[in-house]
Amino acid sequence: MNPYDGSIASALMQDILNGQSIVPENYDSFRKYTDQANKVFKSAFEYSSISNASFDIIALGFYLDQMLVSCEYEGKTCSMKDFYLYHDYNYGNCYRFNGGSDLASQTYQYHNFTSYDLKKSTKTGWRNGLRLELYTGNQLLQQQYTFKTGFRVIIHNKSIVTFSDKDGIDVAAGSQTNVAVTRTFMFRLGAPYSNCIDELTDAVASQNDMLALMLEKKNAKKITQYQQDYCLKACYQTYIISQCNCSDMSLQFLDVKSKTVANATGCVSSIDIDCLTEKDLEFYNGDQVDQCYSKCPIECNQIVYDTQVSTADVSGSFGKIFIYK
Repeated sequence: MNPYDGSIASALMQDILNGQSIVPENYDSFRKYTDQANKVFKSAFEYSSISNASFDIIALGFYLDQMLVSCEYEGKTCSMKDFYLYHDYNYGNCYRFNGGSDLASQTYQYHNFTSYDLKKSTKTGWRNGLRLELYTGNQLLQQQYTFKTGFRVIIHNKSIVTFSDKDGIDVAAGSQTNVAVTRTFMFRLGAPYSNCIDELTDAVASQNDMLALMLEKKNAKKITQYQQDYCLKACYQTYIISQCNCSDMSLQFLDVKSKTVANATGCVSSIDIDCLTEKDLEFYNGDQVDQCYSKCPIECNQIVYDTQVSTADVSGSFGKIFIYK
């Protein structure tokens, strides 16, 4: 669950926290201290990655060769080359399986991905889907400033942008987790039956500033289709920029421009993070969130993945075999 490998990044984390006097003694609970520490060093790392070309944020995270013990899909062996690497603010290095042939091949120091056509499963059941055996690492050495140990799993259609704070399920360490997936296609009728959006057009974009931004993103190939979640996050980011004169670094990839605040930078300092936390509460407990929903209607066509999760503890004998393997 920790986005950065403590054995590599702990000194950088500590320098950032010490520089802003973020120490346990200044907080009335260890959870509050850890939450603030998380926000500050994650935002600082994120800002450095976009402002300093020599800052390699990927190198601070966990590589798949540290985690992947075994991989099977439909009973056939898969490998690290089947996983596309991308960075996420909340969870660091993330790896996408079966993302489609439109993904470009990658070459990193510790990870290579080779583009391939979509893999298809023809049989149901846990033996025929994706089976992964993963190692979470040394908890004391590598898992710092986190309350959870395990992995975040997001199941989604490749055409949408995911948000890890909202999407996905947590998979605990020391357990076997089975995830059953049901895919539902939803088709809604547009006007006059609803205000859902079927396709981003100039006419649709003229309705408000957020829809105009969505069309701009589509034309720039940042998104392939309209997505309400993306629109809502962009609306939230616009509000944060107007209130704090900085942007939430967890959403910096949205690249939202603000006409009301000039030269806004990233929310990186402890003061900025405090403003972000305060305005986040105001946004979701006030009428601003309703205004964003009015600007960002639901999409007419949607693919929804429902999941059923079951878990069982890993047996002690298997654990011993794994440790000494």
